Amino acid sequence: SASKIPLPKHPHPKPPQSIPLDQLRGRLKWPANGKLIARFGSGDGSGGRLHGIYLETLAGSGVTSPCDGKIMFAGPFRGYGQMLIIAANGGYHVLLAGLTNVDGVVGQVVLAGETLGRMGRSGSGSISGPQSGAPTAVSGGRQLYIEFRRNDVPVDPVPWFAALKERVSG
Repeated sequence: SASKIPLPKHPHPKPPQSIPLDQLRGRLKWPANGKLIARFGSGDGSGGRLHGIYLETLAGSGVTSPCDGKIMFAGPFRGYGQMLIIAANGGYHVLLAGLTNVDGVVGQVVLAGETLGRMGRSGSGSISGPQSGAPTAVSGGRQLYIEFRRNDVPVDPVPWFAALKERVSG
């Protein structure tokens, strides 16, 4: 008779869900507490259209990953404050921008609900200066930008969030 191989006693960290993002529509949690202030496809103020949505957050709000995935980019990006790009299953990338600080690093595997950073305390992303103790560059404010891309094409993130499914109509 073959002897049983003992299993290791230490718990394994939960692996990322292999569920494609398509199957999680209407089930994701907001990455921060806030309210929707600009919709996908609305004017961006400079003649173009938004490829994502903006959430007005509370000052200093924590920002969490809306889904399981792997961080592909973490750092400052062109006046958007700190930005994170998370690769999710099913050919999706989730962009979160406007953060004041980012806790995640490139290559890190993150789970839905895991804290990734923090929003600023100022009312907008462009307030800066010595009086606030902030760097003179854009340092992030209270507007979190959320963009979903599938195979590099922007898609409206609203249908994925449970909080909006009930509240938003039309």
